[in-house]
Amino acid sequence: MNRLVFIMKLRGRYLISAYQAKVIFFEGKVDIMHHILIARDEPIAIATLRETLSDYQVALVKTVTDAQHYLSMNPVGLVVLDIQLGTENGMTVARHIRENYPYTSIVIMTKHRDIQSAIEAVNLSINAYLLEPVSVHHLHNTITDQLEQMQERKQRDILAQHMRNAIANVYTDESDTTAILQVDDQFSLNQNLLEARLGQQSIQFSPIQFRILWKIVNADGEIVSPPELTKDVLGYEVGYNQASDLIKGHISKVRNKLTLLFGKQEKIRNVRGEGYLWIY
Repeated sequence: MNRLVFIMKLRGRYLISAYQAKVIFFEGKVDIMHHILIARDEPIAIATLRETLSDYQVALVKTVTDAQHYLSMNPVGLVVLDIQLGTENGMTVARHIRENYPYTSIVIMTKHRDIQSAIEAVNLSINAYLLEPVSVHHLHNTITDQLEQMQERKQRDILAQHMRNAIANVYTDESDTTAILQVDDQFSLNQNLLEARLGQQSIQFSPIQFRILWKIVNADGEIVSPPELTKDVLGYEVGYNQASDLIKGHISKVRNKLTLLFGKQEKIRNVRGEGYLWIY
């Protein structure tokens, strides 16, 4: 069935309701730092959140299933969640996020004073727990702070992984012949030197860039998915969209360096929805 889409002008912004997925989008910035998912089903709370988050890209869902589906398809920086979504337990969404999306912050905003949910929120390391009524000012500051902390946490983890990779490279056995991958008569990769060589020309890469290149080239013509790259290169096990968000900057840098060897010839192809493929 084709998706039914309604578009209407609302207070100078466009509101798009995707009927099939029951998701409502508010136009705004599109990077993960400004991408927020609201899981609420009460009109007054939704109106308050819409006003508070006018500077962000926001998606609205009203059920647990729709929240999980949206998260699987989109990188989200923060989720504002009620512990009760209709007849469903909103904490199911919180558990799903903690199991699958380590860099998504969770803010509980609820009028329900439920001690069991509060205890579970502590156990799940929920980033903020707000009892309604809550002022627009306090809500805005809480969400801004949590998004900034998420970004700092992500950058620290990536930096730590860079350091681990660099240390591992220092202790690589330079006599190990398996550290050289001869791709064809002219092109080769050298793990010890973090180097790609084409004939007499060579280019060096950072440890992470080289490991990405090695994995894609060494896949023997198979597509390498973003989750595979983030797991093997960065050490993270995350969903497809978050993996894409983490890896795409590194892929771009690898491609730029390869142009110094191959010119405009495409070597790493992006196969949409699947991953990356080395072009021989």
